[in-house]
Amino acid sequence: IETLTDNLKVSKTENEQLRKRLAITEGALSRSERKVKNLEEQVKDLTSRSMRDNIILKNLPESSDEDPDKLELKVMSFLERELKIPPEGILNITFDRAHRIGKRVPNKNRNVIKLNPKGKSTVMRFSKNLSKSSSVKLSEQFPPEVHANRTKLWPDFLKAKEQGRHVKWNQDELVVDGRTMKSRQ
Repeated sequence: IETLTDNLKVSKTENEQLRKRLAITEGALSRSERKVKNLEEQVKDLTSRSMRDNIILKNLPESSDEDPDKLELKVMSFLERELKIPPEGILNITFDRAHRIGKRVPNKNRNVIKLNPKGKSTVMRFSKNLSKSSSVKLSEQFPPEVHANRTKLWPDFLKAKEQGRHVKWNQDELVVDGRTMKSRQ
């Protein structure tokens, strides 16, 4: 019986020590999870900022002898012709860089990315002139997680637009009549 009592006391002590270590470990894990979440938000913010001047042209015809200068001319021609940007607006558009995204795939046009702070606002202002029947589509570039959240909120965006409400995007949040909506995970 004495040995059993001694073993019980040792077990209680070990149990208390394990509980303390578990509490310390859970606290450290909780702090680490908060740090990771904070770092993920910072990365998303930095990535968004680095992409904020980017415009993606999807399905712009691609030629095998395309170089950056030819691509810039092709994009400028598209902007003048399809978006109907007047000559004074075209003067605002210069390229920091224009390039195709991804590896070349036969019979498929890679997306074009255009970087320029001044020109983006001009292009976006005239983007409403792009014919709905055009095979070329124009969009802003966002990090994948922002794009995914916008995709989830897209039905809410369309519904609010149909109702004639004031709708706008703030990164991956939808603002309807001044109230912010976040996507439900």
